[in-house]
Amino acid sequence: MTASGRSHPDLLESAVPYAIDATTERERRHIERRLHTADAATAAAFTAVLRGTREAVAVMTVLDVVAPPPAVELQVQRALDTMSGQRGRGRRPPSLFGCLTSAITGAIHRCRGHPRRPPP
Repeated sequence: MTASGRSHPDLLESAVPYAIDATTERERRHIERRLHTADAATAAAFTAVLRGTREAVAVMTVLDVVAPPPAVELQVQRALDTMSGQRGRGRRPPSLFGCLTSAITGAIHRCRGHPRRPPP
């Protein structure tokens, strides 16, 4: 990072994929170059997201695994069946990255003591 760094607000969108190694080597190098030239505020925000994501992943790896209630499994199966029927009609299923990002964000909020927001 340089003292006269540039603001890269969109760089923060790359922090979670970078933290969980969900980028290609080329993307990783590009992110690192942009981070090196970013202003101090952007670099600090990127580092905070990176740290929070890694902490959340660490917490998630030590949690006890508890089987979901049978009703949850049934709901997931129904949702998958519904989604697979809609694929041919222009709807895309949620991406793995989107699902993972959502799970990590929720874990970060729970780790920091934030209550879960109700769905809109």
